[in-house]
Amino acid sequence: MARHKSKLARALNLKPHAYTLFRHLTAPLPISRHWLGFYPDIAPLPDRIDRISESVDYRIRLADPAYKPALDVLAVHNWDIVRPHIQHRDPFLVRRFVGIVRDVIVPGHTLTPVDPQTWCQIGFELSGRSNWNFAHPGAGIFSSRRIAEPAIVVPPFWNYWHLFLEHLLPLIQAARLRAWGDETLKVVTKSKRPPLIDAVIDGLREEGANLSVVEVGPRENLQIDRLLVAVNQCPNLERIYGLAEAIPTARRVFAAAYRERLHTTGIGPRLYISRRGTKLRQIVNEDEVIAGLKRLGFAVLESKWNNHPEQLAAFSGAEVIVGVHGAGMTNIMFSSPGTRVLEMFPNNHRKTSMLHLSAEHDLSHQPFFGSDEGHNQAFTVDVPRLLERVESLLG
Repeated sequence: MARHKSKLARALNLKPHAYTLFRHLTAPLPISRHWLGFYPDIAPLPDRIDRISESVDYRIRLADPAYKPALDVLAVHNWDIVRPHIQHRDPFLVRRFVGIVRDVIVPGHTLTPVDPQTWCQIGFELSGRSNWNFAHPGAGIFSSRRIAEPAIVVPPFWNYWHLFLEHLLPLIQAARLRAWGDETLKVVTKSKRPPLIDAVIDGLREEGANLSVVEVGPRENLQIDRLLVAVNQCPNLERIYGLAEAIPTARRVFAAAYRERLHTTGIGPRLYISRRGTKLRQIVNEDEVIAGLKRLGFAVLESKWNNHPEQLAAFSGAEVIVGVHGAGMTNIMFSSPGTRVLEMFPNNHRKTSMLHLSAEHDLSHQPFFGSDEGHNQAFTVDVPRLLERVESLLG
């Protein structure tokens, strides 16, 4: 999010200007966008759907009036990401879709599926303009491969929340529905990717699904005969999760993938998730926070790409979880009903993401606010007040 950058840094960011320039230059001749590999517009699914395995409107549990007091608290200084391009506007409605779309191209430099009839990116329930991160030029039209088998695109997002909830859990749901039948599903991704992608693929194979990986280079296009689209959409990006029924399958998938690494963590029922080592939203006086929590019997865990098995074991066994808002708290979805979650925020940066996950899984969620954020969203915590709140959760 650009808001933690200085005004000068935002002014010197050339990406929005380059995007606008290329969009205007290519508008008179749309085919030029294909020559450049630049696809700036998003349109809904084309009318080339072979089969639909799921099309569901799911009303999330935050819609229950019982959550209104908590939502009112988090509405102050709220930074939920609300997307302007989505067609439905209900912030408590998740539209789930699993289906196969025929005849799609995927440029390797962006991994954004494109409709070759309109040269628009394909977005379920989405229409409008993209941005430079997902639509920038790349020379790929002179090198192409065709994939006749069903295929799904999994971009290598290096953010656990976005990667797992937007791509990998919908893939697990598609596997539950046998959305690609008995054929081999080609998972299109890049050679440099988070290990979580391979863990899910390995676990799904152990569950009996047929999958193989296609690594696409930045200078090639893929011509995909049958694209598997597995997606959840909500106007509020913090609330796209609506697949609680897929979590038992996800547990089995990870248990199979991590079979040789499964062990007891020794962490116990009281867990603190640290953001030490991250760029954003660190607690300035975290050493004091950790010292106080350790006196109350808390163990400390940093969420990293290489310790995902330990994260799952720790969250599954925890009774009380304390942590700063961030992707590292996503795994509360694997916690047991009744688990107490204390989520810390800078006073002027609040989101509803983890309240939503807590509601979906019958967890007890409480926010705790520190100081206003400073550089890189860092903030301080009133430790005595925090420990008093934590002690009230311990019972």
